[in-house]
Amino acid sequence: MNDLNDLYSDEIEYAIIGALILDENREQEADKPKSKAYYKALERLKPSYFYEPSNRAAFKQIINLHKKGCSPDDAIMRAQLLAECTEEFDEEGIEEYFEGFQELSQSKLNDYVETIIELWGKRKIIKEYDKLQEQVSLGQISLDEMLVQQKKVSEQIEGTRTKEVASRTYKDMKRGLLEKMKKNAESGSTVTGLSTGYKELDELTCGLQDSDLIIIAGRPSMGKTTLACNIMDNIASTGKRTLTFSIEMPGDQLLLRSWASVGTINQTALRTGRLNELEQGRLSAAIEKVDLWDAHVIDDGKMNIQQIVNEAKKLHEESPISVIMLDYLQLMKLPENNSKADAIGEVSRELKHLAGELGVPIIVLSQLSRNLENRQDKRPINSDLRDSGAIEQDADLILFVYRDEVYNPDSEDKGFAEIIIGKQRNGPLGTVKVKFEGQYSRFIDIPETEKNDPVEDYLKTAEPLDLNSATSPL
Repeated sequence: MNDLNDLYSDEIEYAIIGALILDENREQEADKPKSKAYYKALERLKPSYFYEPSNRAAFKQIINLHKKGCSPDDAIMRAQLLAECTEEFDEEGIEEYFEGFQELSQSKLNDYVETIIELWGKRKIIKEYDKLQEQVSLGQISLDEMLVQQKKVSEQIEGTRTKEVASRTYKDMKRGLLEKMKKNAESGSTVTGLSTGYKELDELTCGLQDSDLIIIAGRPSMGKTTLACNIMDNIASTGKRTLTFSIEMPGDQLLLRSWASVGTINQTALRTGRLNELEQGRLSAAIEKVDLWDAHVIDDGKMNIQQIVNEAKKLHEESPISVIMLDYLQLMKLPENNSKADAIGEVSRELKHLAGELGVPIIVLSQLSRNLENRQDKRPINSDLRDSGAIEQDADLILFVYRDEVYNPDSEDKGFAEIIIGKQRNGPLGTVKVKFEGQYSRFIDIPETEKNDPVEDYLKTAEPLDLNSATSPL
């Protein structure tokens, strides 16, 4: 194990505590506002960054008092430390601790904060590598898991680095937003993102938006993969570059589905190769269309989140990708050192971060809990998402696929499906009805001639009129 004794400075830690308390005293006594460096120190430092227990306890009390709306001046701090930090302070020790405080200039305080963070970062790295070394020697961790842990530590430390964040007023933002609104208006379309290829769904969502994490979920046989593949195909057919991570099925099966959908060819005929003359012509036309797409597939069933992130970034650097799909979340290789829910949450956050970093929508397929099948109404809701906490929180758009005929073979909605918007961060909830053509592996908009007459729908459910009733209108 490495010695951490040289990677801390009691003197600098103590100087920061003293400067913060004296800054508070000066405000109380001279009615002077606290310095910018004071607020920056509270914003950037955490108790765990302090190595010496007494300094760590003192800073923790400063933070706690601020959260309660109290001023951590000299008197209050002494009382709090004696009451709650008995292992670090006693009556004699606290007098000695407070006697040595000195004021610091703002620049000096800022420098000291940077030093404390840097020393903490070095200690953190050494501790984690010692831990990894022990796990490797005991055979408790794989190379992929080591890389994930290394990335976590790097991101933790990177998050502490100084970042200049500039504020903008609404007036500053006005020009860019108005130009975007004008461009959208001139296009004549309500779709401001990527069109899904489904008219009513686009009207409700305005398309798939850049940097959004989109969840498509459903129980087995509902068609969640079919819907996601259809959306990806519709986007690819407009000349956009797409990337699909297929963990559930090999890429050639996805291609066969695309041929079936585009060519209106029965999937069974394609799989067996027994095509009649008409189907052969349709297949040739479908192949010609699909060959024009810039659609990429990675079908490694053992990929972990770090590999997915790396491959997506690499392909995006070669030429920008417009949309990414992952089929499906629970099948991918998850971090083994967490619970299933925590592991799913970690992957969900990584995918949301990737969507923001690349500036593209990411579609992720997810399973639903089988518990929903115990309900009378089996239409999914957000809480049905398996290991749902983080997924529901991170998602910008959640779409559920529901086909009533899966549960009710004689359903009046046989051949149709509902796309239920369970969550939309920047838009309304709702349900879109589409036609399901399973033999062609596709969902399509319902032709106007097939849409239900609202009067007919009402008559199907209306109670017969009892002319003898006291409430009769006659």
